[in-house]
Amino acid sequence: MKKEAQEAYILSFQEGGRARESATQKFMQENMGMLHSMRQKFRLSEEEAIDVFTDAIMALILQVEQGKFKGQSLLSTYFYRIFYFKCVDHLQKKKTNIIEIDPLMEGQEIKDSSDIERWMHRLEAERLEKWMTKLGDTCKAILWDWGFWGYSMKEIAQRVGYDTGDQVKKRKYKCLQQLRKLMSDH
Repeated sequence: MKKEAQEAYILSFQEGGRARESATQKFMQENMGMLHSMRQKFRLSEEEAIDVFTDAIMALILQVEQGKFKGQSLLSTYFYRIFYFKCVDHLQKKKTNIIEIDPLMEGQEIKDSSDIERWMHRLEAERLEKWMTKLGDTCKAILWDWGFWGYSMKEIAQRVGYDTGDQVKKRKYKCLQQLRKLMSDH
């Protein structure tokens, strides 16, 4: 995405009204490929993927309006992070609802591959939650603030009690290394 296009999106999102609506539709069309890849990556139904995609778009616009997007990355990259973590969040919420209807948990007959996929999603979401919990509160907060909310290192430093953004950057790197290790061990 070119800088001029990015600035046009930001201005339109902030302006509101028809400008926002038009920019939102255009941004959604330009990022449809991301919708399809996330759908496959997280094994979401078409309806789920569209719902999560729409939630991510709304979160992006809200963060642009509130000045949380600082332009330190491309708007599309920033959106990707929001969309990715919205998918993870969706799976975590879904796992609590699946417990009641999951045929593998209820001892019901498995009708098709979607039943197995639902069960696999729940297991993946549970693992991610366990890994994030094992990292501890500070790592969890840093990774969420950086990956989901898009805060700058300086802002995260203020939020988690560090003196500088450089300290947070070093800690974020260590947290990511720990997360990778936890994931590779299982």
